[in-house]
Amino acid sequence: MQFSPSSGDFTFVSSTGAEELSGTIDAPDVKLNMGSDHSRDAYAANFLRQRGYGWLLEVEEDEAEETKPLLEELDIDLKDIYYKIRVC
Repeated sequence: MQFSPSSGDFTFVSSTGAEELSGTIDAPDVKLNMGSDHSRDAYAANFLRQRGYGWLLEVEEDEAEETKPLLEELDIDLKDIYYKIRVC
């Protein structure tokens, strides 16, 4: 069962007319855990799905990843560029 997101999930605050903020924040002591905790992952996934944000968990997998040369991928024609430079 999925719920549609409610306006209480996120609150947006306009910054127009806001005063300039200044100050400092102490850096927290952070411990990085490179292993994944599947119980927390499942909880977070379930939390998002219940609130209608399950689409955030979708991962698009490319079945056949093609490796084209960069110039071809960006559709850059060096001959055309050279011609345009020579003409000018």
